[in-house]
Amino acid sequence: PKTMLHAIAPRRGPPLPRNDPQALAVPREDQTVLEDLHAEALDCAVSTLEAERAQHRSKMPKRPRLAVPDSNLIAFNDQQLKPETISEIQDARPFDWTDVAHAPKYVVGDQALLIPDDEPYDLLYPIHSGRLSAATGIKEHTLLDLLDTIWSYAFTEILKIPRRTFSTYKMLLVIPDSFERQFARQLADVAITRLGFAGVSIHQASVCAAFGAGSPSGCIVDIGDSIVSVITSSILYVLKVRR
Repeated sequence: PKTMLHAIAPRRGPPLPRNDPQALAVPREDQTVLEDLHAEALDCAVSTLEAERAQHRSKMPKRPRLAVPDSNLIAFNDQQLKPETISEIQDARPFDWTDVAHAPKYVVGDQALLIPDDEPYDLLYPIHSGRLSAATGIKEHTLLDLLDTIWSYAFTEILKIPRRTFSTYKMLLVIPDSFERQFARQLADVAITRLGFAGVSIHQASVCAAFGAGSPSGCIVDIGDSIVSVITSSILYVLKVRR
């Protein structure tokens, strides 16, 4: 697998468009309509999810489920995960600053962290704490443009997938366990509308972690940069009783 930091450093130029608090104010009557629509959409989503769960349970055998033995999990993980050997001088070896002499429009990923401070670049993180980084004050569509650039770079430069072939691929999108529906919709919009993928399958991080460990159920502790979550999942579903 390939990993890349979700960071981008665009070359400094005209200031990025930022939100105007006065322009974002919503009239009270419009806000009431939006709240009603949001409640209706949420009720529809919950009822659909409950119906899918009931259908899934009806197809399951009546006999009790058998837990995966710990010995099987240990054997599986021992085969898949190998320790990485680090040389003795690796930590002491000086790093190289990112060369921006050719004045690129942007620098993506880990290289964005190594741009000298005197260069005209601003380091930005479009996603923070499991949602779009609204604290920067940058407009939503601008953050989505930056995310589009990061993902496009990752697919074309790291995974070596030509952009013209994106329509022949489908994306598996892993989102935080505590997420906003709007955030999931925005990510799916970037993948399908902007990048042109054929489809997107969205799953929560804890479910994917349990599945990757070879267990359909478990208690997953996620220690992140700014959020620590304890999630219980059963049969690839996040239980309602969780933290």
